[in-house]
Amino acid sequence: QTLLIVVLPTSGGKTLTFTLPAILRDPSVSIVVVLFNALEKDYVRRLRLAYIEHIVWHHRETRYAPVVVVSADRAAITGFIIYGSMLRKRKLLRRVVLDKCHLIFTASDYRPKLRQLGYL
Repeated sequence: QTLLIVVLPTSGGKTLTFTLPAILRDPSVSIVVVLFNALEKDYVRRLRLAYIEHIVWHHRETRYAPVVVVSADRAAITGFIIYGSMLRKRKLLRRVVLDKCHLIFTASDYRPKLRQLGYL
């Protein structure tokens, strides 16, 4: 596998990086980490409207779907790292998408929290 970083402008099609595999019935899982609650709600709304199978990860969640949406705060806790590691060990996890990832570099309060995602 190759690490891939995609930088696209607003409305440049970033959402396709995780919705297209879900539509094509790719048996893999895409984890989408969102930094704001409003973005999480917007993604969930758009996924529902498109009939794309998804879940919003909450503490102790064990189910999975082609798209797993998680807030940055929840993604940084040990329970989520264990969940993501379980998906990886089962060879289900294919991609981790960080929306608004530029904030990880510019907003210092996100850096320590999201550093743990590197373990996935």
